[in-house]
Amino acid sequence: KLPIKFLGLTKSQIKKSLNFSYNLNSSVYDTSYHILAKAHGATFLTCDKEYFEKAKEYGDIDYLE
Repeated sequence: KLPIKFLGLTKSQIKKSLNFSYNLNSSVYDTSYHILAKAHGATFLTCDKEYFEKAKEYGDIDYLE
């Protein structure tokens, strides 16, 4: 009963996510959420310091300790 909205990636976003993953040597899982956040004007929140350090230059990401 929670108003949870499920969002999928477009073909373009999937391609961006795969490229992001390759360029950052990171998982598609992390990059997919990051790309989705960017596409919706949101900030991707992560506790993964390694991913944060690799991806922070792309913006729209915050590290949670």
